[in-house]
Amino acid sequence: MKVDTEDALRASLAGSTCGSGRLPIVVLLSDGLPTVEEKRPDTLLDHARDWNTGRARVFALGVGHDVDASLLDRLAEEHGGTRGYVAPEEDIEVTASALFEALSHPVLTDLELAIDGAEVDRLVPRRLPDLFQGGRLIVAGRYRGAGPCAVRLTGSV
Repeated sequence: MKVDTEDALRASLAGSTCGSGRLPIVVLLSDGLPTVEEKRPDTLLDHARDWNTGRARVFALGVGHDVDASLLDRLAEEHGGTRGYVAPEEDIEVTASALFEALSHPVLTDLELAIDGAEVDRLVPRRLPDLFQGGRLIVAGRYRGAGPCAVRLTGSV
């Protein structure tokens, strides 16, 4: 059975609104490249932005060797999630279980990083992902200046 990536994204993102205090989460498991209906990654990304009115976090889990990693990476980054990959010889249950365990324990959402005392650019990731129990936040970039700096990470608990 072939699943249409476009329809899967539309259905999950369009219905991703949650009540107050709840974090809408979409987990996309993909075993390959988009092969039905819309196949162009940039168009799928544009549609996902339009459909995600509930600001759902998208967590992508690619399975197999024939995965559009660039599409999954960008979906996760643009929608505040993370991505991971499972090779055919690996046990998907281990990876999926770890993902779902982490997602069931959010720590901070809507993160913002402020750096006072240095001129900073080229920060990656551009949009900081939410933090979940056991997770890490790694930010890389370039700075100019010398001396002490104040680094503040804020978010919603």
